[in-house]
Amino acid sequence: MGDSPAAVPSSSSKANRVAVAARATLSSAPQSDSAVAKFGLCWDMPRIRFRDGNRTWTRRYASLFPSRNDDACELLLQRGFRRLDTWAARIRQWHDPVLTDDGLPDWFKSAVFNEMYFIADGGSQWLVYDGEDGGDAAPADDPRTEFGRFAYLESHEYRMYNTYDVHFYASGALLGLFPGTIILSHNAFGNNKDYPQAWSCPCKAIFATPQPTRTTGCLKSCTTGA
Repeated sequence: MGDSPAAVPSSSSKANRVAVAARATLSSAPQSDSAVAKFGLCWDMPRIRFRDGNRTWTRRYASLFPSRNDDACELLLQRGFRRLDTWAARIRQWHDPVLTDDGLPDWFKSAVFNEMYFIADGGSQWLVYDGEDGGDAAPADDPRTEFGRFAYLESHEYRMYNTYDVHFYASGALLGLFPGTIILSHNAFGNNKDYPQAWSCPCKAIFATPQPTRTTGCLKSCTTGA
């Protein structure tokens, strides 16, 4: 916008706003009065920072679509359009056995598929593992070198990542679709060594599931009712 004589610079006190418009002329096939156009919307945000701002993290997709002259969106859209029909067919193939099963109630069918949006919408972060964690180099067989780092919020109200007891309820879907993320969750929890030495904590009780270590500064236990 800065090179346009009609451009109006944004106020420094307000976030920049961008509007996108597209115009196309469609030519219908012979003997037809209609045509189909496919549009794709993409945004490329390969790096993030958390609230403390102490470190910049790279999203995992950026390692699969390395940007050259800011063309990552073009690469993502090309891949999407090439595979769109295949993805749609596989999704229908995956849905049909459940949706056509008269023995399953509608609420179950809705929950099985529609509630999975939280994997993407639940504050999820899938990041590149840069080979260092607290100064310790990862061994060659570390699952993070293959799958990166993955974490999602317990909920938008409880902003804690990968709460281990609540993770149990999502583990079935993740295991079936993205089994590598299950390994990452276990690995991250097992490798968490940031326990305040001056605090005392109860030992993990039998039939209990640990919650986030950073919530209370110790390995908190939550009974499961087993």
